[in-house]
Amino acid sequence: DYLKDAFDAMPDGAAKDRIAAEVEEMKPEAEALMLDAENAPYALAYIKLFCEQYNEQTDDGPICNTLVTKSAADQCGLLVYSKLRSVEESAETSVNNIAVAAYQDGYQGIGGYAYKHYLQVLKTSPLPWTSCAFIAYMTTTNEGFAAWGKDMGGYSANPVCMQDHSQDGYVDGVNTYDAKNDRGYEWWVSADGGRLVVEDPAYCAQVSFDLGDWIDMIVGNK
Repeated sequence: DYLKDAFDAMPDGAAKDRIAAEVEEMKPEAEALMLDAENAPYALAYIKLFCEQYNEQTDDGPICNTLVTKSAADQCGLLVYSKLRSVEESAETSVNNIAVAAYQDGYQGIGGYAYKHYLQVLKTSPLPWTSCAFIAYMTTTNEGFAAWGKDMGGYSANPVCMQDHSQDGYVDGVNTYDAKNDRGYEWWVSADGGRLVVEDPAYCAQVSFDLGDWIDMIVGNK
């Protein structure tokens, strides 16, 4: 529904007309892919238009390093939020050269994507209790979760391990790099906040085969 809301909020004009045409084209595609959500055509239109024009980079780091340069003005992209921690400030490169879209007043649409890490003990593990102890350490203590929780964009399902990064952009008490000020998990996943799309493994498994082939076809025809 977030993408439909974003479409509705667009001003009338050529851009909106183009997307409306794509949405109409995607209606039979949604049926063929057995996507029964009412607004699935809007999601497919978004995916199609994104896949037709994106600039692929090799890794999360290069994506971030490209977008924080002055030469990337007026570009947009998907990057891993925590990568902002390692930006080296210079005359050409700065965290202040980008803006987090979801933080902007009046922004409509999705704020990004969140994926999950799963900790598992395999049945073939030679030391299952040691594995369980290590998992408990990572999921119940700040120290254990620090590898993920020390930076903005890393959230624990256990509130005990959740760390506050709301002022990561402050230097000597001054808000210097606003994009680093993480508004927190609850804000990101709320409909009134970041409207983050959180990975649903069961749904992904259900649609990945057919939808994956459909996306590969679009990318192949790019």
